[in-house]
Amino acid sequence: MMMEWKQVLDKLGTYRTHAERSVRPYVEITAHAGATAPWMSKFGGSAYMAAGQTYPLDAAGKPMRLLAQINLAELPRLDLFPESGLLQFFIAASDDLHGLSFDDPCDQRNFKVTYVPEAALADALTGAADSAEPATQAADEAGREAAAQADSTDGDFPLARELALSLARKDAAVSSADYQFERFFGEEPFAFFEQFGDEETELSDAYADACSGIGHKIGGYAFFTQSDPREGRYEDYEVLLLQIDSDHDNGIMWGDSGVANFFIRPADLQNRDFSKVLYNWDCY
Repeated sequence: MMMEWKQVLDKLGTYRTHAERSVRPYVEITAHAGATAPWMSKFGGSAYMAAGQTYPLDAAGKPMRLLAQINLAELPRLDLFPESGLLQFFIAASDDLHGLSFDDPCDQRNFKVTYVPEAALADALTGAADSAEPATQAADEAGREAAAQADSTDGDFPLARELALSLARKDAAVSSADYQFERFFGEEPFAFFEQFGDEETELSDAYADACSGIGHKIGGYAFFTQSDPREGRYEDYEVLLLQIDSDHDNGIMWGDSGVANFFIRPADLQNRDFSKVLYNWDCY
């Protein structure tokens, strides 16, 4: 039976305080079948487009496809995150790498993160902005074109269908896959757990299971099937803006059961600057 993360911390002895200092809130995302309104949180489907907002195109000039949209008013409170508006995540619809650049993970030519402020969203909800209609129609057309292009390829887009989202606030200690583990424990995971002798494997496995970082989430600590791409050059990208995991029951698949992450620097998030987001996905 897998232990809860607080039970695992009890087994760390004097190092429990190190783990406790790492505890962060995050929002657990549960995806499920269901229709959504244009402004609601969702995976896939059609993006809400504000008046004057340009639908994102990839490096080949083709419409990207909506990966996720988060209505921040639905989000339990997290430090630095806007309390309203929309966060939208787009990726190239027919790119084998799903918009990822190995040379520069912050290069948004084949992915795009967009913030729609509350005022623009309020216009749509109240009907105050008549000019929103052409923009929305254009967005719908671009979205349908992107979906058609993705459907006409090999069907490799990570999402099989639109999904509604439920959001719940949780807390967790640093995951053993996250480069920040060493910041709190003074050593990387393998070296740290060696000191526990005969209990090394059992405790290391229990910690990895209980503090895995897996699942769909906003904030907290990330999960990787390979290694943390931020270690070294990108360590200032501390905030997990969004993580979408493979989810067989809901038709989400990144390569061979992989996971996708979007990271941002705290100052950029506070300044509502989403032009420098780091995007990564990896798989087994």
